[in-house]
Amino acid sequence: MHQIFRLNRLYNRKDSEGNCHDGVFGVGRTKFLEDYVLRDAADPLIPGTDVPRMELVPLGERAQGATDIEIKRVMEGLQRCAQRKRVQVTV
Repeated sequence: MHQIFRLNRLYNRKDSEGNCHDGVFGVGRTKFLEDYVLRDAADPLIPGTDVPRMELVPLGERAQGATDIEIKRVMEGLQRCAQRKRVQVTV
């Protein structure tokens, strides 16, 4: 069984009192939606990486979410990409 996360849990956000809450990816809403979410099949990769963008699942008429498997795939891909970049810099 897969767990599904609402999108607002994946990016950084502020509550009604102005308190900041970190999202899974540690980026703001605009960056998350523009760079991490698959919107155009002609542009399938997260910019600057070889990691495919995240595919979303509909939760209702407007609400969308992502499965734990998609989140894990993107996180691991970004970690591998960052690790490769660190190795290239130090060599």
